[in-house]
Amino acid sequence: MVLIKNNAYDTECVVNHGEVRVEITEPQHEEHELQLLIPEESKRIKLFRKQLKYVMLLVNSEVDPEAQYAHHVMLYSHLIASAEGYLFSTFNHYVTKSDTLLRRLVESDPEVAKMRFDLSEIFVRQETLKETIAKHLNSVIFHNLKSTTKMYASVFGFGFGDISWFYRAVSNRHHCAHRGGYDKAGNPLDINKETIIELTTKLSDLIESIEIRVADFDDDGFRLKPSGKVA
Repeated sequence: MVLIKNNAYDTECVVNHGEVRVEITEPQHEEHELQLLIPEESKRIKLFRKQLKYVMLLVNSEVDPEAQYAHHVMLYSHLIASAEGYLFSTFNHYVTKSDTLLRRLVESDPEVAKMRFDLSEIFVRQETLKETIAKHLNSVIFHNLKSTTKMYASVFGFGFGDISWFYRAVSNRHHCAHRGGYDKAGNPLDINKETIIELTTKLSDLIESIEIRVADFDDDGFRLKPSGKVA
């Protein structure tokens, strides 16, 4: 007889001499043992993916040749704005819901450190701290990559790797937004269908990697190991 025992942790197979018969038992487990460590996708990453999808649809659409450069310039700007929106909304979401991450920001952000108040306000300030920080974050420009990467590293505990290409893209986006795609000397930027597709791919890879890492945070702002234990 071959007896296969299945439980929440493994499968046991026992072989005896004689007639061969297979029995598969129902899994035995407690409810808490079934908690899956696969987080639901955030609205932020869904929106970012949707924005990139629209860019790809538009960059592959037919446009009058005379308007093609302007078309690409607008798509380029939209890509950077989409990434900026994700970086802001993700940082704001996790920091304002976690006391641990909030404290890291307060202790590491020089702009927050400059905030002053009278001692008589201490309890009111404590009660409205998250609201105050949220207002502060609304004033932060998240395409300022130097400060953004520093904030993510000091509060979330991870960096973005080599993003020299992102710095160049943000610089180009400045020309797109303020000079219609021309540099200070009046020369058009090297922006075309291929550069749009390349930037879309790189931004997607970067943002998806960030989403994976922040999805590991528990409610207290600690990152979880695959086992479900706090790292």
